[in-house]
Amino acid sequence: MKLNVGKDKLILTVNNPEGGSATEEIPSVASAGPLEIGFNARYLLDIADQSPKARMRGSCC
Repeated sequence: MKLNVGKDKLILTVNNPEGGSATEEIPSVASAGPLEIGFNARYLLDIADQSPKARMRGSCC
C-alpha cells in the first residue's frame, strides 16, 4: 500500500498480485511538502480491526 500526500490531494494505491490493483484520490489540504510512504496493508488492517468504532486521523507537524 502506498500513500502519496500532495498539496491538494491524497492518493492511496494498492497492488495485490492475487486481487489486482486500485487507486483512490481524496481531496486534502497539506501544509508540508509532498510525501510518499509505503505500508504493509495487513499491518494497517490489524490496527483498524482493534476497535469496531475505530476512526483513523492523521496529523503531521
